[in-house]
Amino acid sequence: MKIHNGFDVTTLQSYKGKGAVVRAHIGAQPEKLVIGCLGRYNPAKDHVNFVRAAGLVAAKYPTCHFLMVGSGLTRSNAESMLHINATGFAERFVL
Repeated sequence: MKIHNGFDVTTLQSYKGKGAVVRAHIGAQPEKLVIGCLGRYNPAKDHVNFVRAAGLVAAKYPTCHFLMVGSGLTRSNAESMLHINATGFAERFVL
């Protein structure tokens, strides 16, 4: 079976310490949980459900942050920001 837009996970590499670099870049302290979502902004990627779930998690875990990476995932994306703002925790999302 072919997975469109997929990637070969056998080529992935782990880089020790890289998490600290990303955390520093987004301003997340080491003790804070960061949950990420990777994929271009497209309805097929279902970012809306990620954001809704993130809002539920954010309500329960006050130190949790959310990192969304992909083409079109910027604060200038009005549709995306509508859903993020609806969580009440927009300041905890990094795009």
